[in-house]
Amino acid sequence: MPCINLTQQKNRDVLNPVCRHKRADYGLPEDKFIFACFNQLYKMDPDIFNTWYFHTSNSFFYHMLCFLLTVSLNRCNILKRVPNSALWLLRFPAAGETRLRAYAAAQGVKPDQIIFTDVAVKNEHIRRSALADLFLDTPLCNGHTTGTDVLWAGLPIITLPLEKMATRVAGSLCLATRLGDEMIVNR
Repeated sequence: MPCINLTQQKNRDVLNPVCRHKRADYGLPEDKFIFACFNQLYKMDPDIFNTWYFHTSNSFFYHMLCFLLTVSLNRCNILKRVPNSALWLLRFPAAGETRLRAYAAAQGVKPDQIIFTDVAVKNEHIRRSALADLFLDTPLCNGHTTGTDVLWAGLPIITLPLEKMATRVAGSLCLATRLGDEMIVNR
């Protein structure tokens, strides 16, 4: 990925197959589709959190579209609409975990659909990111270094660029990988 944030990934052996982790190493189910968001919790506004959690329907692509368009509160819920899925979040800050779990439980989300993980050293973080199936970016403040890390791990990102620079970084990262058209949604 020339020209962008390359200084973050100096160790090209980080994804060496010998060092690969297994989902069980992080308490991740082998049989579920794992959505991930390792952005700091402050980047998750109520609308996006609700988009990820609270509603039901059948089409996977419809749910992804709903997420990408960041529809209003309680109109779209990836975890309820994508059977056998879970959301893997970074426990940063740790105080946010209790509040997010309580909020999700109040909306009827099963406890095993939310998985938190601790902050890790860079190489471990990149390796474990590869265990997820899809990275859900936060539209109001994208993943910057986190976006670079998950792309380095080979994890695809879905992002929705908005107007301000902080909302367009993940889209730029996706374009730099030459996969942008598949990972960027426009309104």
